[in-house]
Amino acid sequence: MEGTYPPSAALTRIPSEQAQSHARAGDHVQCLECRGDSRRHQIINKELRRLKPDLLALQEVIQTREKASLDTIVDGLDMHITHQQDVQAFQPPYSDRYGGTAIATRWQHRVVEVLNPRMPQAPDVPWATLAAVVNLGDVGSLLFIATTAAWRPAAEVARERHAVALSDLGIGKTCRP
Repeated sequence: MEGTYPPSAALTRIPSEQAQSHARAGDHVQCLECRGDSRRHQIINKELRRLKPDLLALQEVIQTREKASLDTIVDGLDMHITHQQDVQAFQPPYSDRYGGTAIATRWQHRVVEVLNPRMPQAPDVPWATLAAVVNLGDVGSLLFIATTAAWRPAAEVARERHAVALSDLGIGKTCRP
């Protein structure tokens, strides 16, 4: 069905009303049940405020002049944010409808690479993979990668090529801020 996205097997699916009682730091919280609900971003923001994460990788975040979802999602979290629209020279098709990838970090970060997963086997994928170096102060820095992949069952070739490209992200990149 067009416009629906199956949940990834790598994510824990937690209904929004149960998220507050079940989520722990390090869990993945997906708010699928509130798709289309005007309170969706406030629900996500409330849970993120409770969890107080240091690093966030977000998918399907619509960020246009008309709708700045990322601002609402991270409101009050005191995080540094980057949406793929901030670092790409173009707007992928369908990103105004299905959004894009975003990173939010408690510390300053610098995007060092953007991987566009669109290819002939998955031409409608609007999400990019973002690789960022996060400055952790005296601790040092780390390479943080926010990724997505083609979701259609028939796009296994695209997913495999994307996985290979992901293995090269950060190769040769210094983790100096």
